[in-house]
Amino acid sequence: MENALRKSFCVSAVFVLGLATTADAADLVLDYTHDSFFSNNAVANAALQQAAADVSAALTTSLGAVSDSSTGVDGSSSLTFNFERGYTNPTTGAPETLSNASASANEIRLFVGHRNLTGNTLAQAGPGGLGFSANGTVGPTFATAAANANAAANANVGRGGGPTIGRLSGFIGGQPYNIGYGSTIGNVWFDSDFNNDGNADGVNGTILDGSRWHFDHTTAVPGDKIDLYSVAVHEMLHTVGFGTAASWDDLVSGQDWLGDSVAALIGDETQVDALAGTDSGGQAHASGAFMTSVLGDPSTMQTSIMTQTISFGERKFITELDLAFLTDIGWDVTPIPEPMSVIAGLLGIGGLMLRRQAAA
Repeated sequence: MENALRKSFCVSAVFVLGLATTADAADLVLDYTHDSFFSNNAVANAALQQAAADVSAALTTSLGAVSDSSTGVDGSSSLTFNFERGYTNPTTGAPETLSNASASANEIRLFVGHRNLTGNTLAQAGPGGLGFSANGTVGPTFATAAANANAAANANVGRGGGPTIGRLSGFIGGQPYNIGYGSTIGNVWFDSDFNNDGNADGVNGTILDGSRWHFDHTTAVPGDKIDLYSVAVHEMLHTVGFGTAASWDDLVSGQDWLGDSVAALIGDETQVDALAGTDSGGQAHASGAFMTSVLGDPSTMQTSIMTQTISFGERKFITELDLAFLTDIGWDVTPIPEPMSVIAGLLGIGGLMLRRQAAA
């Protein structure tokens, strides 16, 4: 199951509880440029906005502004990287390119859409990619200019914190470059034909045309519906690197998770159990074998919101285990006060968001 949609371009080329937003920290901004469904559906849109606010509140890293070029100079030699961003159109699936890669401090822009997904897939998401063209002057000290440009690029698109979403490496004018870029844009889309009958679902989560989505994040989820808010939080965490970033890949060894925060939470000896099974997407999702405290309500225990399936009638929230994964890949996160003990030994409940699971 594909959930990571990042690209590397050629060189030429409830909570209804309401978490408080942290000032000067990562902020997910939803972009409806390609959307005509959520932008015209107030109830569903409110659920997406709440999900974005809650993910933003969980991430306390300050992200630097990004400019669309970085230059290095030494004497008569120079090298400039001219950046562009790539993402997937969430409504059509077509690749899109932003020739201007600039971003405001702390902003992570997510392009939202609604389209037909086959099979049991509820939604898909991932971070965008980075590409560049290069120009400059090759002089006697080009090696130093290239090194200066590489350092400037890393300081620029690396954003000064958070995970490394992807890396670009190669040679220009015989000189190496290695650029790690941080979280800036992403894409997320949700199934528009839940029952796969060839017709778009009804508005406001009604039974019209068989829609099984529950759009209202302020009310309980009926037993025959899937909660949009829960799915949205899960997918938005994929857009900021959970299961999709280079920093994530660095910590995966087979089915073992090598991050210290997760190990400290669930114990080194059970580290192998931190990831989902070996089925498709397992290395990008959390195991359902552990219950940890819920962010915003530490007395409530829940399996990770980043498991591979969600049941009808279920609402899930960010947990302490999810925050431990995010910490391991480079995010600063809001703490959960007086967390409960981890409860292990459950049967694997599976992942979330990417598959429908009938309620038991």
